[in-house]
Amino acid sequence: MRPSRFAMLAVLCFYSLPASAQLAEHDQMLTARSRGIAGTGRSFATAGAATLLNPAALATSRMYVLGASYGFTRVKAADGKELDAHVIGVEWTDSTPNPLHLSMGVLYDYLLGDGLEGHNAHLALAYSFEAPEFGVHFGAGGHYGQAWPAGESADKDLWSADFGLAFNFRSQLMLGVVGYNLLSTLSDTTPRGVGGGLSWWTGPLVLAFDTSAMFDTLSREGKKKDALVSYMGGVQYMLVPEVVVRAGGRYEQGQEAPLFLAGGLSVLAGSVVSVDVGYEHNISDPKSFRVGVTLDIFNPFGVR
Repeated sequence: MRPSRFAMLAVLCFYSLPASAQLAEHDQMLTARSRGIAGTGRSFATAGAATLLNPAALATSRMYVLGASYGFTRVKAADGKELDAHVIGVEWTDSTPNPLHLSMGVLYDYLLGDGLEGHNAHLALAYSFEAPEFGVHFGAGGHYGQAWPAGESADKDLWSADFGLAFNFRSQLMLGVVGYNLLSTLSDTTPRGVGGGLSWWTGPLVLAFDTSAMFDTLSREGKKKDALVSYMGGVQYMLVPEVVVRAGGRYEQGQEAPLFLAGGLSVLAGSVVSVDVGYEHNISDPKSFRVGVTLDIFNPFGVR
């Protein structure tokens, strides 16, 4: 299948890190690019984003990537107080062609926020079977988090593992399914869940729809509640070969502030450097928002 410069630019912008001090619900662990399309990408996420959304999608493009990112988050805590968090991250991915048909991605971030600091480390592996008209990809991702809350609380170590499947047909239709935290510490910040996504690529336009459901979730009072179900849709469009814009929305069923709108921009410089910005705003709670920016240096080998 022929490489596409637009596809290359579109997928090379998935590389900022989670805005969470500990391992958290995957819908909250958005990258700069996925934030710009409201969390979609389980069918076509690559590199750093694939380690979070669907490790099987890691192999849907072929590239070598080094990236650095910064993210800022403002959210409202259970007591109504506004909390700010800063995330600095680095990422390395190698999904270039090889005899073993394996791809690998590593993601690390450091978070510093109001009364909390911590580390997150993520590793994803994918195996691919590819034919001229389609590709099937299997993946597994592992996550480890360590955080130090303010006060007398003890250090807390969290780990989890995800498993996913991705399918692409003629570089146009892409499908993805994933199980989250199927192996984990099963704390309230590593709930088990499932997700899926569908995307359609045609010329300069990409349309995407995702959904996910997280179980084992808790209310603010610490009581078990119904599964958190999210619905996400996004669109991205190439204005010129070096610039892609995107927009999206997300609805979280059962949440007190369920509606989010998002937008983003990607710029490709010299075919080896990508800069991405993504912004997401909770319109049900206007004081809550997230923004991320990423700088990537990459060596593309073609996109499926």
